[in-house]
Amino acid sequence: MKAPELVRVVAKGVFLLCVVFSWSDDSGGTGIRFSVLVQAQGIPVLVTNGAEGRALLGSSDSRCSFDWTLDTCKSAVDGKCDEGDKCETDCHDCDPCKSYNFDCAGCVEAGCFWCPGDAHCAGRKLENNFWDKFNKVSSCNAEDDWKSTCGEPVGNDNFFSDPLFDASTWAFDLMNVQEAWKMGYFGSGVHVRVNDEGVDMTHPELMTNFDILNSCDDFMPPTIKDGHGTACASLIVGKADNDVCSVGIAPKATLSACRLVGEDVTISDAEALTAHMEVVDISSNSWGPNSCEYTGKNKRRLKKQQCPFDPNAKNSPCGACGGNIKSKTCRRAIVKFCSRPSNFENHRLECAEYLDLYVDCTYNALDPADGATLGQLVMKGRNGLGTIILFASGNNHEFGENTNFDPWVSSRFTIGVAAVDKSGKHASYSNPGAGVLVSAPGGDGENILNNVVATPFDGGCGDSGSGTSFACPRVAGVVALMLEANPFLGWRDVQGILAQTARVTHPSDGTWVVNGAGLRHSEKYGFGIVDAAAAVSASINWQIFGPEMQIVKESGTINRRIWNHELLATTHSLHVDTDDFVAESVVLYLNIVHGSRGDLQVELISPSGTVSVLHPSDRPEFTAMAGEEHWKLTTVKNWYENPKGDWTLRISDRDSQRVVVCKDYPFTTTIHLEGDKYEIDCDMMKEAGFCANGVLDAGMGTYLKRYAARKAKSSCCACGGGKKPRGGDRLLDWTMIVYGHERLD
Repeated sequence: MKAPELVRVVAKGVFLLCVVFSWSDDSGGTGIRFSVLVQAQGIPVLVTNGAEGRALLGSSDSRCSFDWTLDTCKSAVDGKCDEGDKCETDCHDCDPCKSYNFDCAGCVEAGCFWCPGDAHCAGRKLENNFWDKFNKVSSCNAEDDWKSTCGEPVGNDNFFSDPLFDASTWAFDLMNVQEAWKMGYFGSGVHVRVNDEGVDMTHPELMTNFDILNSCDDFMPPTIKDGHGTACASLIVGKADNDVCSVGIAPKATLSACRLVGEDVTISDAEALTAHMEVVDISSNSWGPNSCEYTGKNKRRLKKQQCPFDPNAKNSPCGACGGNIKSKTCRRAIVKFCSRPSNFENHRLECAEYLDLYVDCTYNALDPADGATLGQLVMKGRNGLGTIILFASGNNHEFGENTNFDPWVSSRFTIGVAAVDKSGKHASYSNPGAGVLVSAPGGDGENILNNVVATPFDGGCGDSGSGTSFACPRVAGVVALMLEANPFLGWRDVQGILAQTARVTHPSDGTWVVNGAGLRHSEKYGFGIVDAAAAVSASINWQIFGPEMQIVKESGTINRRIWNHELLATTHSLHVDTDDFVAESVVLYLNIVHGSRGDLQVELISPSGTVSVLHPSDRPEFTAMAGEEHWKLTTVKNWYENPKGDWTLRISDRDSQRVVVCKDYPFTTTIHLEGDKYEIDCDMMKEAGFCANGVLDAGMGTYLKRYAARKAKSSCCACGGGKKPRGGDRLLDWTMIVYGHERLD
């Protein structure tokens, strides 16, 4: 028996919440493949079970003497079959029928019961109340949902006969994919590149569509553990009617791959993205930087106040806090509560105030070479029509991340893709932001099964788990259908079609706004869930956009004070006179002096009244911004608006009272004493006692000596070679660029 193997990706912050576990016995018997999401101190982790090979119904695990088929049997559902007496509370994980998950034929042959929607096998017909206590949702809620035979998939209108098709219909239905297939589009003639940790081209789901010659030299995953890229690829081009797994959205598209994530990568991001760009139509990227990361150990003096959370909320920290949130017990309870994605989703305003207790953020600017690469792809790719570049929005919503923290997602050259769960609701892990263009199915941790995918090196199938990683390739698949329908679409045309045809979901969500062109946009969903049929229909007779145009407006020197009070916003407006123009994306460059930009709420208000939150406040990012540094922020909320009128920038410091870790202002110099040369920096000055460890006053920008050696709001500490701090936080100037095209009507 081989030990369970964990598919785990840590490099470059691959956007993956749950992953596939698999094993096989030494005799070559069918192995079990499934994943279970659990929580350990608020952090999602995965475990796998260890059930023994094939077995007939009525037999039991050799380590257990109880009858696990009885209703009285309890279950731990921790993914492990415990030995000895513990088996009495572990009937689910010791169920030998679980060996046939993702294998209907083996399941019914063994006398077990098959759940088509979950690709799940069990020794008894599990009803929904079985999963309720584990906060899991099954698609088989009644006895009749469980099958004892394997026939044609029940929900595919006879399109494809793939054995696990039914387990994918939830995603196909949300995206209206089957209606696009009815129109006869399957991605023929379209080339899709997956840039990831490698793709197993030997898998039967992928091998007939794989283009080795136009892949990078390094395209295979190094080990069976590196299954992320193979999973993503199968969601795009998984072969149809081959008796293996399910089917991709564009099963007739061509696939190539580059390995740019993982250990011993020998190629740069720019090299991978542009490799064989002359033949690549679509670039799918489910990777990116983690701008905000969990630390769980940050300290801050909390004010004495009542618990701000709903005391009736499940697992509310108020029980530990009582009437005073200053205690360490309360701090730990808040961190545990807010670091769970579902809790942050439902209590975002309250949790945002405490992000600095468990998260550190460092905003990432795009390397100039990478920025030039994206520009090259859209200007030269597809013979000048532009490569369609997609990026997953990321999975750190509970850490306060936003698409404007990620330079890949927030680039106007890319399509930012967020994730929804099986109900079409925003997936609690999915990063929001003004740069999200659309959303697609990614799954969520409460589901028994999320995404049926190909697993590397064994020709098998598994559950990828949930993540924006799996929403992104699904949109890439839809774009392949669009380009088959109309190969003359430019990269901006594709963005415009997706924005115009996306379907609003969960309209009661308070983040939806209607822009000046009548389109609805949400920082969680973008313009909505991609509608494959609507997008393909619009593509067929689409009126191609004219050349990209831009309106550049500069403020000049304004030197406006940024007040350390959330009720005193700094505002400034720029006027646009152009009337025959259709807006697409809008990019801002802010020249500000501020010690802790994570405290700033930055908003842009269009002439139509559309408000884009470009940066949410209360983020633990304490980089001191120098006057020569320009902060780039992007929004897609203004698609199709008329830009004529006043555009207003509004900045407010929402956290004037926060006390956070103080960081030194950069300082290094060289002095010469008696012929010897000495390098002097802040640490040396402090140790020698030459430099006060003071801080900036939150309001006036002056030293407060009484706070020496204590933590402070500003990240610009007093060291700095003994230099006086600059007076106050200020908006020096700003530039706005509205990208779009000429209005033809």
